[in-house]
Amino acid sequence: MKGDSADTLQGRLDALEVKLQSKDQEIATLKEKFFSADELVKKVEERVALINASQPILGDSFDFTGKSEREIKEAVISTAKAEFKGDGKSDDYINAFFDATVEHLQSNGFSSTGHNSAYTGDASSNKELEELKNQRLNMRN
Repeated sequence: MKGDSADTLQGRLDALEVKLQSKDQEIATLKEKFFSADELVKKVEERVALINASQPILGDSFDFTGKSEREIKEAVISTAKAEFKGDGKSDDYINAFFDATVEHLQSNGFSSTGHNSAYTGDASSNKELEELKNQRLNMRN
């Protein structure tokens, strides 16, 4: 070290400063990736709420493991609307569609109101159903 010139020592010092700055930046980046305890609790609560809202729709066989929030929401939407494609849709769109789908299914249940449904909302078909029901009940007489 005796033979080192001032320029050599300054070069080493500058290299160490760059390395230190690089490590500081790396630490800052890592801190951004990790959650505080409160943030972690909030994320866990959000995940549990998402699973609780989705599981009755997706069924017990659906595996939530490794699925992103968006993948789960798209699966729920696809359950209600088979032709749905989430490609190119914004997260805001998916979130709104998911919320509307869950609300609709929770308020109306899973029963169809289409032409294959026993209840179509048409009063004439209700009369027909009542007549069939009465005929079946009268079979005992």
